Amino acid sequence: MTHYRRSYIPGGTYFFMVVTYIRQPIFTSPIARKLLRDSWLTIQRKFWEHTFNNQDDLNAHINYIHYNPVKHGLVRSAVMWPWSTFYKYVERSAYYENWGKRILK
Repeated sequence: MTHYRRSYIPGGTYFFMVVTYIRQPIFTSPIARKLLRDSWLTIQRKFWEHTFNNQDDLNAHINYIHYNPVKHGLVRSAVMWPWSTFYKYVERSAYYENWGKRILK
């Protein structure tokens, strides 16, 4: 097992990404999400970590997360992905509901 040391920044925000086999949605059930939240250790063969430098950097990553299902052709717009936090951002007026819509030619 690889020993990994995470940088700690008081008050920091952490982001990690899990890509599953054939992009199967494994964290869609409430119990799976609870187990993930309760976990302290995540072991992956490929681990990517990024410390957010500022608010713009964090916003760019949030945009990436919300647009990813559209980018991979799973839905035509971010609002169509049912497991996204996109709805919460729309409710807070951070996004318009039609943000991230793929334009088909």
